[in-house]
Amino acid sequence: MAPIAKRRRISPEVESPPASTKNGVSSEEKIEDFYRNAAGWDLEQDYENRPRNLKKKKEETRLPIKTSEGWVEQAPAVVEQKEEDADSFLGSGDEAEAVDEDDDDEEDEEPEVPQISPREQILQAKEELARVASLISEDPEEHIGQLKKLQVHATSQNRTVVKLCMATQLAIYRDIIPGYRIRPVSKEELKQKLSKDVRKLRNFEQMLVGGYHEYVRSLTRAAKKSGDKNKEAASVATVAISCACTLLNTVPHFNFRGDLINILVGRLSIRQDEPAVKQKQKREFRTKKERKRLREVKGVEKEFREADATVSHEERDKNQSEMLKLVFVAYFRILKQRVPQLMGAVLEGLARYAHLINQDFFGDILEALRELVISTEAAEQALAEEDEDASTAPRNINRESLLCIITAFALLQGQDVVKSVGSLHLDLEFFITHLYKTLLPSSMNPDLELSAKSLRLRDPDGNDDEALLPQQAKHKINVQTTTVLLLRSLSSVLLPPQNLRSVPPLRLAAFAKQLLTISLQLPEKSCLAMMGLLQQVAKVQGKKIAALWYTEERKGDGVFNPLREEVEGSNPFATTVWEGELLRKHFCPQVRESIVALEKGVVASRS
Repeated sequence: MAPIAKRRRISPEVESPPASTKNGVSSEEKIEDFYRNAAGWDLEQDYENRPRNLKKKKEETRLPIKTSEGWVEQAPAVVEQKEEDADSFLGSGDEAEAVDEDDDDEEDEEPEVPQISPREQILQAKEELARVASLISEDPEEHIGQLKKLQVHATSQNRTVVKLCMATQLAIYRDIIPGYRIRPVSKEELKQKLSKDVRKLRNFEQMLVGGYHEYVRSLTRAAKKSGDKNKEAASVATVAISCACTLLNTVPHFNFRGDLINILVGRLSIRQDEPAVKQKQKREFRTKKERKRLREVKGVEKEFREADATVSHEERDKNQSEMLKLVFVAYFRILKQRVPQLMGAVLEGLARYAHLINQDFFGDILEALRELVISTEAAEQALAEEDEDASTAPRNINRESLLCIITAFALLQGQDVVKSVGSLHLDLEFFITHLYKTLLPSSMNPDLELSAKSLRLRDPDGNDDEALLPQQAKHKINVQTTTVLLLRSLSSVLLPPQNLRSVPPLRLAAFAKQLLTISLQLPEKSCLAMMGLLQQVAKVQGKKIAALWYTEERKGDGVFNPLREEVEGSNPFATTVWEGELLRKHFCPQVRESIVALEKGVVASRS
């Protein structure tokens, strides 16, 4: 059987009557009466009658301490209460405001430091540092206390002043530091009685060590800022490291050497320079889709860069080959037209870039050079018969012929040209013969050791061409002397780099005899150069020319003819090198030594 729910009685709500007191007065009337009578009450009297909280001093007790004399009670430490009571009116109001005003007045009464411009600070610091440095340098033992003034400038806010102070201290310590290491003074030594001089010296040493230690510490602090982003701090660090290096070089025996080494070790231990260190940046948030897109973009950009590089290399090679082609076309055109003012530049250019010329053009180039040499010979003969016109540009025919010979031999010094000389039908006998014929006239040239840029005086007889002098300073190419060109030509003929052993003995003997003959007329430097060339020939080809010094081994018959045009037809083995006896009495001692060394080389080659 289910339980029966209890039924409640619901009665209607009855409005409660307004609250009332015993006298029948409502609360609203009571509040209004309170506000009307509140103005006449003395409210502060009750506040003043309240008990006040006075400031109490807290005492802190301490445990006794055990000493050699026994236990000693410690004096209690009094801790003052700094916090003021919030309810107390003492220390507030007008008196507190008066105290604050007095403090403000005292702050206002403090003298203001005058503002000095950085330039004035630097000038004043220079004067002060110079004065202190001069005092210490005059009498270090008397004015050693001035080092403290330098330490004051080392803490300046002006970086320039700090650097000046470091440099000044460096110069001072380098001068006053003794040649020995100063050891610390023990307690027993402090108790000893010393004479006045010893005490003065000890005081000087201790103050020197103290000031030097402070200086080294300041260098250490400044050197740690070498990687700072601030350029001024980095410059100070550079000066500090430089000072440390100088001290280690000049006074490595003195105290605190380890601290100076630590400065340099800290600097040298950096495996990567500070500017190359990439600063860590805040990572940018990217979604997965954005990261995928960036990877694709980077791949495409990489392919574009590779394609551009390939195109740029091909284009560069194409441009270089086209430029070289145009240069050689200009060279060949000038060779055919035989422009006198441009022949030197063209011949030097051909000799320099001969390894880049196609072998098919070698025959045409040699033919053009041969015609040029023949034209120079004809021009030389014409000059001997009659003077040149004033309108004709000045030419140095001897130099042009030597340049032609150098260019011809430079063409055959390529990679595979020597092997293909027979197939290309390249013959250099004409140039060798012409070089042999020009040896004697070249030795009589007064300008043999003068180049186009050499200064020279006018001929007092007036035979020199006046138009030649102002043009000498304008030459920018072909500045080698005639002696240098002659040595280059002779080296190509007598000491070829490819076929060194293929030079015939008659050619070597004829040139050796002719070089010794012209050495009697050559200037000192040119004579020494020829002796050096002959020593190299004797070292390599000594057996082939030894018969010139030993008549018993002579095989040829007939008479020696130095003026014969053919080199082999001059019959060099029919004569002896009598020029050596005259060169032994040369005025230059180096020439005398060179001829002796040449003969020793020939003797050594026979053994």
